[in-house]
Amino acid sequence: MANSPVKLGLVGLGGHMADNLLLRLMSLPADISAVCDTNLERLALVKGKYRIANSYTDYRNMLENEELDAVICSVDPQVHYEAAKACLLAGKHVFAEKTPCHTVEQAEELAELQRTTNCYAMVGFNRRFATAYMMAADIARRPEFGGVHMYQAKYHASEYGSKSSFIFNHIVNHLDLARYLVGELKITHVEHFVLDERRFGYNLTFIAESGTIGNIQSASVQHMTFPVERVELIGNGRNVIVDNLKNIAYNRPGQLNGGGEHAALADQRDTLIWNVNQGLHTSFTYLGYDLELQEFIRSAAERRTPVVHMEDTLKTIRLVHQFHSLIQ
Repeated sequence: MANSPVKLGLVGLGGHMADNLLLRLMSLPADISAVCDTNLERLALVKGKYRIANSYTDYRNMLENEELDAVICSVDPQVHYEAAKACLLAGKHVFAEKTPCHTVEQAEELAELQRTTNCYAMVGFNRRFATAYMMAADIARRPEFGGVHMYQAKYHASEYGSKSSFIFNHIVNHLDLARYLVGELKITHVEHFVLDERRFGYNLTFIAESGTIGNIQSASVQHMTFPVERVELIGNGRNVIVDNLKNIAYNRPGQLNGGGEHAALADQRDTLIWNVNQGLHTSFTYLGYDLELQEFIRSAAERRTPVVHMEDTLKTIRLVHQFHSLIQ
């Protein structure tokens, strides 16, 4: 299978699959053999547009009738859990969008199935594959950075459907990202406010096993027309800031303002900056969707463990439930 396209089935053809995932799959060594959705109009549209051979309204029928190597699922946590379980039991690798399940018990069950079936469930935490966050992780692990001592993040949104969906579909991203950047952590305190049933906010503090202390602020009272995401990692005499996924600045001990008549940038001292090329308006690789799908397809082809798998995701699900318990 490593030298031939991975035979894929897709479950859920809504906006995220259609707008973010499907187009990216076109450039990968994968053959989309079948698609599944309960919406017949959407099913016919995607099948025709991408010339996909077979379509289904029940993923169980798809698994039974198709010879697939892997499945990508993007619906909701309950379907993600049920479909991932069915895929693993059928001997298929599965990519489930976040959040992959509702409960710790479901996550533990999927992790156990992963071990016993030798197939893997990968979860779509795209920020682990986002360009700026990957750069930040690399910088933070350099000896010169001196370790991450403090972590500060904001991750806001506009009005949300409910507190529960905000926690399990939104905040979960930055709990997982914090684990990726500073290691395993424990939430120590949560404060929150509520304006109404769709507008609310949270401030959580944590301490990591590495000694990093940090906080994450996340609320549904912002507007999506301006930047709503920022992360700062504070090291020893330097920091790295990721602003809205598109920009990263690595501030190092540099020269004082001015610099004299022959001022010049100091290669090893002054600030390093990277940002997205806005002129390439059709390229959104920096968001991480391309690389996470590439990792899933490659791991399925090579029958190896993907870098984000269910045993690792279980730790994030436990964090989400710890967070939820602290605000009850």
